[in-house]
Amino acid sequence: MSSRRESVIVMAWTTLGCTPPGPGFTLDEAGSDDASDEGDSTATTVDADGDGDGDETVGPNDVPFELVSAAMNLTGEFIALRFSEPVGSLEGVDPSDFRISLALPVQLCGGSGDCIDRTDYWDANFYVEYHLTYDPYYGPPPDGDRFEVDLLAPGNMPTDVILHFAIPLDPALCEYFEGYPDALYVHFAPGPIPLRSADDEPLAAIGPQWVDFDGPAMDVYGVFPNLDPQVLVPCP
Repeated sequence: MSSRRESVIVMAWTTLGCTPPGPGFTLDEAGSDDASDEGDSTATTVDADGDGDGDETVGPNDVPFELVSAAMNLTGEFIALRFSEPVGSLEGVDPSDFRISLALPVQLCGGSGDCIDRTDYWDANFYVEYHLTYDPYYGPPPDGDRFEVDLLAPGNMPTDVILHFAIPLDPALCEYFEGYPDALYVHFAPGPIPLRSADDEPLAAIGPQWVDFDGPAMDVYGVFPNLDPQVLVPCP
């Protein structure tokens, strides 16, 4: 393990209040405690027909491997992802397989009253640059510092993965959207080595067109097309 990766993992765990122990950001403190035991690998009994007798046994391989929640630390440098099952090895998984969008659904209506749904995806930091600091009289918007994942690390639970961003989220974004619904979403497009569960189930794509797009902003028809599950990242 490289010294940089090692230091970032230690920093991530410390930031998440894992090792060493002490106060700090944790996934549960960010409002995702409802998923705290999703990754239990033991078999459980469920009530399949609703009659209250608990008549179906569900083993660990019967649980779909999917993303269930996400939370950001106070500095906007880390996002913790929680999955429904323990996560396998991160070795070889490309950090850029994950991308966060600022997703804004809009409706385009013509004079006849016909409307078309569209979703605008933005790099969150680019949105800040373009809409909050961009002066159209001084030329085109700057390229700026993108909100891109540059490292993956194990989380403080077997079901968790930490996304690290070389450039943290610009806090101006959260100030701008204060009082409005959260609009940051997790996207995933599997690369040559996909993220897998501990029992080798690959993670399915989540809104992959945004991950595969090189630019800082794009439009797609529909409301969150292919973004399933729609996992919000609340502002810190």
